[in-house]
Amino acid sequence: MSRAMLDAGAVVGFFSPGCEPCRAALPGFLAHAGALRGGRDRALAVVAGAEESDPMVLALAEVTRVVVEDHEGPVASAFGVRAFPTFCLVGPEASIAAARFDLSALTAPITV
Repeated sequence: MSRAMLDAGAVVGFFSPGCEPCRAALPGFLAHAGALRGGRDRALAVVAGAEESDPMVLALAEVTRVVVEDHEGPVASAFGVRAFPTFCLVGPEASIAAARFDLSALTAPITV
């Protein structure tokens, strides 16, 4: 995983399988990621504390690239994630244009 893999406008979702708000947010993220122009290249899901065979990982892998890591893994640390779920919109030069706990707040018009 590198910065070059995240173009401006890409969405990154951070989830944890044992997190009830994460499970509640999953269908919305799946729908959003599945509808993005450019498909799985425009979305990334990071799942903390999961196995590759976890149902959450498998569902996400159908529509986006998935990284499985520890709760304080390198991707979550790079984004400064401290709570799940967290959703980020990538800005120019792989900057973070916005970060929200609610995907619908993130997908509202945001200047990138």
